[in-house]
Amino acid sequence: MQSKTSFFNRTIFRKNITHFWPIWLIYTIFLLCMLPLRLLVNSGISYEGYSAQEITEIKQNNFMQILFPDGSSTPIALLSLAVGIIVAMAVFSYLYNNRSSHMFHALPVRRTELFISNFLSGLCMILVPILLTFILGTVFCIVQGITTLQYLLAWALILAGESFFFYSMAIMVGMFTGQLLAMPVFTIILNVLYIGCRYVITCIISTIGYGMANSYADRMNSILSPVIYLSNKVEVDYIYLEDKIEYQLFGLPIVGIYVLTG
Repeated sequence: MQSKTSFFNRTIFRKNITHFWPIWLIYTIFLLCMLPLRLLVNSGISYEGYSAQEITEIKQNNFMQILFPDGSSTPIALLSLAVGIIVAMAVFSYLYNNRSSHMFHALPVRRTELFISNFLSGLCMILVPILLTFILGTVFCIVQGITTLQYLLAWALILAGESFFFYSMAIMVGMFTGQLLAMPVFTIILNVLYIGCRYVITCIISTIGYGMANSYADRMNSILSPVIYLSNKVEVDYIYLEDKIEYQLFGLPIVGIYVLTG
């Protein structure tokens, strides 16, 4: 009988999901409080004295403020970075303990299978809460008559894409450093290193050279500092017209580039 190579181990996958349940449970509760619960609270606001069109505009504006406060995606980028690091530390923590590492690698499981199983279990802990939040958020939006659901989908895709990138980045850093506590430190450093170095050099040049400005400006190579670049480039513009407010989302292709990199 011909043997077949497996790239996934259900036992390891299930072990991670059950062993690290506090992480994905807390993350799920946080996302539910961040979006569906706030929509539910807003549904209890009294709109007495407003016309139907004004009520719709107020609800949609409140909804956009929940997703992108003041048009910024900085909270999404910071949340994605934090969750990616925490989950990566959890599912690959066994590598940084001698007894756990020897025990896992003594099992009749290929290292490729072990890595992929751990990677996918962590990815599920990140993506499933986002999917659940998106579904409940969609239901509450439909109940309240909010029609800008494309921005809810964009919010979910941005959060999922950025989380996937930072999760992959944290794993890569962990494999190079070989220290569990070094993983979050160096991941954060790498996210701000390029822009930080450029800012220091710019300040030195402006001090030495007369008339040289030390102001910071985004450039394409600023993409090497992901968390800052994503915070600056992924945003929503509010366009105020005479009778309504329109929204324009920027930065989704940039998130796609980071996903491919991840």
